[in-house]
Amino acid sequence: MSNALNSHFVGFRSGEVHFCLPHTTIEEILPIAHLERPPGCPAILEGLLPLSGKLRPVMNLARLLDLPIHPIEKFTPMVILKDSGRGLVLLVEAVSEVFAGDKLTWSSLDSKDSFNGCCYRVGRDEDHEWFELNLQGILTHQENKALESFQIAVEARAQSFISTS
Repeated sequence: MSNALNSHFVGFRSGEVHFCLPHTTIEEILPIAHLERPPGCPAILEGLLPLSGKLRPVMNLARLLDLPIHPIEKFTPMVILKDSGRGLVLLVEAVSEVFAGDKLTWSSLDSKDSFNGCCYRVGRDEDHEWFELNLQGILTHQENKALESFQIAVEARAQSFISTS
């Protein structure tokens, strides 16, 4: 969890729900690109994004949090997270703003309001409630293991293709 008084946050939304992450956890934000979807791709993945020589797993935030799924359009934003060992990319409906954490009134969340542990706390301003995502809790242990195994298999397959070319 970040120190809200010393942090700036990037705000984005999925449907009517507003989320945020400390700007230090975000590598960049890009419009949707072509995603690879190799055989055996887990259901939680939208696909894989080839970026800087790595295949980055792309997940729809709405699907992860069991929110209504918005259609993926030409400029759907991809929030590329700094490499946390997984190199996740989140599809969100819209990126809205950057704001200082000290401009919000923060409070902790009851477990029933935390999107199954995917959010730490909520910050409130005059317009919105901003749920701060917990990047360590956004995937279950089983999802993490499945994703890790899948990435290893895909990278091995790609490497064998390159070495035989």
